[in-house]
Amino acid sequence: MIRSYCKSTGKYGLTLFEHGKIVNEQLMILAGTGSGKNILEERTVEEVHDKGYIIFIVDVKNQFEPAFALFEPDDNYHLQRLAQQREQPQTRDIIIYHPFTFDLPKNKKLPPLEIITYPLPEIRRDGLGFLLESEPDTTPAAMSMFIEEADRADAATSLYDVLYNVQEKVKATTGKKKKQDLKNLFQFGLMGSAAGSMKEFGQLQFAFEPFLKKDFMIQSADCPLNLDIKKMFRNHRAYHILSTKWIKDEKMRTFAMFMWVQLIIKYREECRHPVCIIFDEITTYAPYNAKGYKSHVANLLRNIVKFRNMGKGGMLSLTIGQNFQNIDTRVRTNPGKTLFGNFGVQSEVEALKKAFGAHMGPLITSLQRGEFVDVKNALQD
Repeated sequence: MIRSYCKSTGKYGLTLFEHGKIVNEQLMILAGTGSGKNILEERTVEEVHDKGYIIFIVDVKNQFEPAFALFEPDDNYHLQRLAQQREQPQTRDIIIYHPFTFDLPKNKKLPPLEIITYPLPEIRRDGLGFLLESEPDTTPAAMSMFIEEADRADAATSLYDVLYNVQEKVKATTGKKKKQDLKNLFQFGLMGSAAGSMKEFGQLQFAFEPFLKKDFMIQSADCPLNLDIKKMFRNHRAYHILSTKWIKDEKMRTFAMFMWVQLIIKYREECRHPVCIIFDEITTYAPYNAKGYKSHVANLLRNIVKFRNMGKGGMLSLTIGQNFQNIDTRVRTNPGKTLFGNFGVQSEVEALKKAFGAHMGPLITSLQRGEFVDVKNALQD
């Protein structure tokens, strides 16, 4: 049994890694509200960070909770606890990234943010598959049309330029001779020919429309706001936190997270430090039987364990959730370490009994706050 507070060391979460050795794998902590999972998560992140890992946190709840580490604790309870552990109050360097959107508040004081965009050349097969909600390992015609034009682009070519070039090619193919007004780019595909190429272009229009109206997070390769992955990798002392708080569309929020993680993985080999990626409240992004774009997220989370040995020191991921049965099976059956706490909900206990055996019922319900069990060890016992 794992406790989030270990009396032998006076610290939280140290028993998550046996003998102080961190093994790169896919870690998952699933437990209900009030179980102590957040304390276990926070202390685990601290331990991993102290051992040289770069911390990347996807702030799913968009409440900036991970950023509280920026401030030194001043509550008497916390100070007394630190004194008992013979530790001094500490702070962590925090960098909060937020994709560009015109919905950012203009008359409101914001926390320090690093506004980012994603370079157009990085929107390749995975990103396009997400936006088009295509089946994995398929190449829809719309994807091929976009990639073909994007490959011809120079550093100053914008998303609008690529879509316009695709439109011109479609016009030539379908025999549509009428000149289109650039301000009405998105009307053309919907009003034009029903030919296959026009239909595919309409899919591109629909997928990229939010990026040309409000959430301008896809920009040309020379945009100064483009996410600098190598710069992030050089700063291993900070917690790097992605927030999408002011992006209103759920799909756009998920896309921002998807691309952020994809770029970290893509350039992982160029990092001189081990990497840890934390996904909080994963049910939001990978619900049970995920469909459409969320299916691509579930596949990403399932496959992330394949990259654990990439780069210097490797990579691990930490996924947090409040339930078991509402998470996509591709994610909850990951090959790494899964810890269960007390859920406080009988339906979750029944789901665990069905998945792992009747003995899991009394084991889970017996757990107190701060107690967690490794499901693999439980099955062996």
